[in-house]
Amino acid sequence: MTKIKKIPKKKKCVVKRVPNFNELSLRETSAVICTHLANRGHKPTLVGRSCAAIYGGMSIKPDIIEFIVENYEKDEIKSAMKKIGFRAVDRSKFVNSKSRFGVILLPGPLTVGDDLVSKIAVLKTKFGLLNALTATDCVRHRLSMYYRCGDMEAFEDALKIARSKKIDLHSVARWSEWEWSTDKYSEFTKALGEKD
Repeated sequence: MTKIKKIPKKKKCVVKRVPNFNELSLRETSAVICTHLANRGHKPTLVGRSCAAIYGGMSIKPDIIEFIVENYEKDEIKSAMKKIGFRAVDRSKFVNSKSRFGVILLPGPLTVGDDLVSKIAVLKTKFGLLNALTATDCVRHRLSMYYRCGDMEAFEDALKIARSKKIDLHSVARWSEWEWSTDKYSEFTKALGEKD
C-alpha cells in the first residue's frame, strides 16, 4: 500500500509577541520593523537620518525611521504595521504610542539622487536582519539632501558617517559629478579634511 504524504501548509507570518518598543533602540526598532515586513514579502531598506544614525553614531538623533519598500501595496503595508502596533496617520507615516520613533514607509525604487541602488547592507541584530543602505550610499543619500535642498543637517550627517566608517570617496565624487554638484562635493571633502 502506498503511503500518501501530506503536503505541509505554508506557515503564515505571525508576530508571536509584539515587543515593547519603548525599550528598544533605533537599531532594534528598525530591525523589528524590517524583519516583520520582509517576512510578509516586502523588501524594506533603511534610509535617511535613521540610517545615518546607524553609521554615524549617537550624536545623530532621528525621531523618524524611514524605509524604502519594494512590493509596496498600501493596504497590505497598513495591515502589516497594524499587527505590530503602528497605526497609519497618513499614506506613508505610522505611529505607535509605545515607540519613541515614528515610521515612514515609501514605495521604491531605491535610489540615491537619480542613481538606482543595487547593493544593500544586511546588518544582524538580536531582533532579526536589518536591510540598510551601505555606509557609502548613506553618505550619498545625505549629501543628495544637501545638494538639492541645502540641508546642512544632512551635510553634517554625511561628515559624521565618513569620519566613522570606511567610505568609497571615489564613488561619491563620481556620483557628485552626475548630480552637477562637484562644487558642493569639494565643500564636503574640505570639511572632511580630504584632498580633492
